[in-house]
Amino acid sequence: MKKILAQITLISCTLLNGVVFADTLEQAKLLFNQKEYQQAYDLFSELSDQGDANSTFWLGVTQYKMGQRFEAGDTMLQAANMGDPWAMGVLGGGVLYLSPPCEYMGWACDDAWQDKAIKIWELQSKQGNGKATYARDLSKRDWWEYIPFYSRKLYQQQAETGVAQGGYRYFNYSLYWESTEKKLRH
Repeated sequence: MKKILAQITLISCTLLNGVVFADTLEQAKLLFNQKEYQQAYDLFSELSDQGDANSTFWLGVTQYKMGQRFEAGDTMLQAANMGDPWAMGVLGGGVLYLSPPCEYMGWACDDAWQDKAIKIWELQSKQGNGKATYARDLSKRDWWEYIPFYSRKLYQQQAETGVAQGGYRYFNYSLYWESTEKKLRH
């Protein structure tokens, strides 16, 4: 009986730890979006120290916002090496960012990071991650995009799939939509 109780306790603690971890990451993102950068920094730093790649990426974003530009570059490289595709996207100088710091900050940027990010976004997209679907679609070019009558249809299909997965950024670009009515339908 004690053995079963110990196993249940161990399993419960493991599951709750994952829930607390996820809640803490979401809480840190919320603080960041509320411009409470120091509090967000503290939480992201704690999670990054536990080995979470996405928290490390967000730590770099927070450092950048707080004016710690060079430290942010090192943190982005650390997050990319840990496997975070969003950090790879930054260091790859991809189209997701209007003015990637690679061009003027001397960060460890390389086009190879973009290719690695696209591969991870492809996997995440297949798992239903709409943000990854959007990032993948925006970051790569396919042959059909150069054929106007064909590309319109496929862009529409991409957008509908991405929006269904939660990739609401598709709404920002008219490239994916023939009309406002089609946008409103979603």
